[in-house]
Parts: sequence; structure tokens; C-alpha cells
Amino acid sequence: MQWAAFGGTQMDNVVKPHLPQRPRRAGNEQLLAEISAYCRYAGMAESTFGRRVVNDGKLVTRLRYGGRVTTHTAERGRSFIARGLAERPAAAD
Repeated sequence: MQWAAFGGTQMDNVVKPHLPQRPRRAGNEQLLAEISAYCRYAGMAESTFGRRVVNDGKLVTRLRYGGRVTTHTAERGRSFIARGLAERPAAAD
């Protein structure tokens, strides 16, 4: 293989897919910050958060790349966070 002779692999020459970077929205930034903080607090993966809230494990990734969410979806996320925060101290006792 010619790639091995140069210290590379066959995959070095493969074009990697690139997700287009869209400008983030201010509402997305706030929602992302809330989700990230909650996931760190709860020890939950962001993909798990998305699946539990709206059955979409890529929700947070889409938000990071400028995707949109409806106000209903944002409220479902915030409601899930509020319920999780309310239940967490009770579970610690």
C-alpha cells in the first residue's frame, strides 16, 4: 500500500462530511446552556436528554449547529429540567 509508505492510512484521502455551520440563535444559546448545565448536574448524556424529552437523541447536536425548535419543544425541555431538579433533592435523602 502506498499510504503506509508515507505513514498514512487509506482514510487520510477520504473526504469527510462537513456539517454546515449556521448562525446560532440567541434562544438556542440559552436553551443549550440550560440543557448542558442540567446534563452535567444529573450525570446524563445530552443524547439521553433529547431522547427522553422528545424522542430525538440528536436534538442537542442539531441545536448546536443552528437548528430550530418549536416553542413547544423548548417548553418540554425546560419542563423536564424543572421536574428533574425538583425530584433530585428528594432522591438524595
